[in-house]
Amino acid sequence: YNKTKEEWVPLFTDFTKLLPVFGQNYRVTVISFAEARQMAKHCKGIVINPGKEAIRLENSQIKNI
Repeated sequence: YNKTKEEWVPLFTDFTKLLPVFGQNYRVTVISFAEARQMAKHCKGIVINPGKEAIRLENSQIKNI
């Protein structure tokens, strides 16, 4: 996030959420939630579908999921 300078791992539920953020030129990969959680250990947490209706899960919230 530019305003707070925090680093989050972005996850998208589908292409309709991904396209407005990255446009047509992108590469994607499918990962499990466990893999995303592991990637987020060195960040603030995970943000699902970045944008107006984003769901932010801080590491303290996701460590037991």
